[in-house]
Amino acid sequence: METSKNAIPQLKSANFKIVNFATQQKIPFQLEYLVMHTIQNLLMQVIVPVRSTLNVKLVKGKPLPLAAATFGRFVPERKKDFAWENDKIAYKMYGKEFEKSPKEMSYGIDVDWTSIQIFNGKDLLY
Repeated sequence: METSKNAIPQLKSANFKIVNFATQQKIPFQLEYLVMHTIQNLLMQVIVPVRSTLNVKLVKGKPLPLAAATFGRFVPERKKDFAWENDKIAYKMYGKEFEKSPKEMSYGIDVDWTSIQIFNGKDLLY
């Protein structure tokens, strides 16, 4: 979608929906801020066959709810790790604090796909 971000400064996820121009079906989307206070990207979940196009329009209205597919958080109680998971796999990235401890000297990422626990939207259950 080629539109200047400045062309729609009042854009908020609560006041518009994206619609497939041909079918009039709503399309799920997410606004990406990238640590900024303004919208940086608009991400749409669509399937576009090879050598075809998809025309969409933004219209006033309530957007489709977008179910969380993954969850992640900083884990300050565990030496500032960062952990994230979805319904297929879980990751834990060791915090910088581990590198400072001669006995632990751990760094890297743990991957666990054998015992995935469903996230509850607030904490990782690991």
